[in-house]
Amino acid sequence: MLTILTYHSIDNLGLSTSVRPERFTAQMAFLADHKYKMLTMDEAVDLLNSCRPIPPHCVAVTFDDGYRSMYTVAFEQLLRYSCPATVFVTSGHCAKLSNWPSHAPEFSTREMLTAAQLRELSASHITIGAHSVNHHHLTHLPLAQAEHEIEDSRVALEQMVGERVRHFAYPYGELNDDLRAFVRSRFDCACGSDLRLATNGADIYNLPRIDAYYLDDLLRLGGPETRAARTFIRVRRSLRVARKAATRDDGSRY
Repeated sequence: MLTILTYHSIDNLGLSTSVRPERFTAQMAFLADHKYKMLTMDEAVDLLNSCRPIPPHCVAVTFDDGYRSMYTVAFEQLLRYSCPATVFVTSGHCAKLSNWPSHAPEFSTREMLTAAQLRELSASHITIGAHSVNHHHLTHLPLAQAEHEIEDSRVALEQMVGERVRHFAYPYGELNDDLRAFVRSRFDCACGSDLRLATNGADIYNLPRIDAYYLDDLLRLGGPETRAARTFIRVRRSLRVARKAATRDDGSRY
């Protein structure tokens, strides 16, 4: 099994998308001390597509949205532990704030990565991926508009970093068959938000990931692959599915 971790912002705001800097440092240290093999996204996809058994203790680290704290806080620790990572960037908010239309006010004040920072990250072997232009709920948009959100993000980021952008993450983990097909025509893989460990034969255009919000609990249970940790993940996934089933698309409850 392969653990693909999802981080967002490394800060002290205490939000659901926040991990405190000292906890991020401790988590990277735990993975290094316990000899986890840290994979690039390309290596993770190659392994999942292969017939080879996935070795124990394989992890790929991802960051969604493109918060500047990925550069100002996390980058130092990634370098310290020789940990590759992929950052999925909301291109329309580069060098701005995280105040896209679907964000609640308490989530909307964080600074975002600049083009210069993206280039520095890319030069240091951090993979730059796309996360749409404006972080809309893509499944709520007309298909043509959603496709522009995806494609325009890819093009803009390629212009910023001077390299092909080959990976995508769906905002809010939301996709349908049409969006998946479009992403497949433009990218080498895509990440979703299904709360599971990845296994051989996983859909590489909707890869499951583990929210870093749960990582401290998983580490206390010995790491994401232990029996106790896998039970914890299953319970959390069931609760998440139940919450989504009880909530209409517009956010109101049945």
